[in-house]
Amino acid sequence: MLFVSDLDGTVVYSRRTAHRALTGLVGVEEYDGTMISWVTPDSWRLLARLSADGRFVPCTTRTWEQYRRIDLNGRPEWVICCNGGAVYRSGRLDRDWDETIRASEPPELAAAAAETAGRAAAAGWTCRYVPPYFFYLVVPPGTPTTTLDQIESRLPGGEGWHVHRHRDRKIYWISDAVSKGAAARYVAERTGSSVTLAAGDEELDLPLLSAARRALLPRHSSLVGTAAAAQAEVTAAEGVAAGEEILTRAVAELSG
Repeated sequence: MLFVSDLDGTVVYSRRTAHRALTGLVGVEEYDGTMISWVTPDSWRLLARLSADGRFVPCTTRTWEQYRRIDLNGRPEWVICCNGGAVYRSGRLDRDWDETIRASEPPELAAAAAETAGRAAAAGWTCRYVPPYFFYLVVPPGTPTTTLDQIESRLPGGEGWHVHRHRDRKIYWISDAVSKGAAARYVAERTGSSVTLAAGDEELDLPLLSAARRALLPRHSSLVGTAAAAQAEVTAAEGVAAGEEILTRAVAELSG
């Protein structure tokens, strides 16, 4: 039995996504001297229990370095990063999974990343390539939707890779081999287990939710009410309180 969960907007929350005042919350991520992510006190205690259990697998689009900024009140043995592109066990990259992903990198992805980075720099935008998994543009606040539509139409993806718009804040171009669901199934296979429960809040989490026997969505998720996530259970709470509810359900599921 595994509980595999997205982090940002599902378990940990920023000032923008917490849906409540930050007073009384536990800070779990500091960046450049500023606290940027929080959980509730009960979530903090639940994370300690889950991290020690060995069956909690954080699953994030963050790189390993970005993931390491978050304090989960423990060190889960297995961690999935880079949207499923990288699997870590006890802090070490799983070489078998890494070889599988690298062998599947679309040849055009690196060239497209370089070209996009050049255009982004000229326009004052930020473009980051995370080889061999994906590259992305950071969208400046206030950018018209029509501009994002034009960017996607100019570079709609290609053979072995696709485009994903993340809340009009980032645009990703991702290798088709990179999937949270595929990585979760790999960890389950390596551990001789199954993905019993999964949680996530956005489109990139759909393959993960589909890989689990039970799926949880926080009520604030844009997936709530969509056909793609019709089978998922929805929390009663929103924001950081939804994260606590998800962790509470996970502890109950793994204890049952």
